[in-house]
Amino acid sequence: MFGQRFIGILVFLCLIVALSSCGSNADLEKPSATESAQQTAQQPESAPVDLSGFGENAEENLQVALANCIGWGGTAGSSLSAVNAASALMAWANDNSLKDSNNAAVEAILKTCYNNMNSEEQQNFRQNWQSISDTADQILTDYEAVANTVEDAGCTERVEMIRTNVNSASNWAELKTGFTKLLTE
Repeated sequence: MFGQRFIGILVFLCLIVALSSCGSNADLEKPSATESAQQTAQQPESAPVDLSGFGENAEENLQVALANCIGWGGTAGSSLSAVNAASALMAWANDNSLKDSNNAAVEAILKTCYNNMNSEEQQNFRQNWQSISDTADQILTDYEAVANTVEDAGCTERVEMIRTNVNSASNWAELKTGFTKLLTE
């Protein structure tokens, strides 16, 4: 009887921890109004992005994909996070057929979304970029090297869609080139 209660309580606590980790720390780390104004003042004004060549909600969907790219560098589970981030970016590139897009438009949307991050997020993205990029390359060229990590990360279905899309390599190349250029500016 005691053993069953103990196991029940343990399972309940594990569920609470699991559910609490599903949330985002974004609300906890929001900058104050003063910090936001300072960050906005530091960021250059950019021209509106021509999204006519992209899918519906392209900018918002890229912001969601980029959220997977920050907040984890150097932590336990980084390889799982890199797979999740890489597959999210690759899926976005496929959804928006980047290989068929104007390079200037790709660069503009990447820059706009990157500039929407605060300086700490930008720094974390820069730190994680090489791992994300290498993981995406492995998904396309040496899947066996990352297959177990993809499964552990729960991205198998998304990665399988990426791997079966004949344009994935070209779409990823456009995205990779755009971010590499952006991060070297």
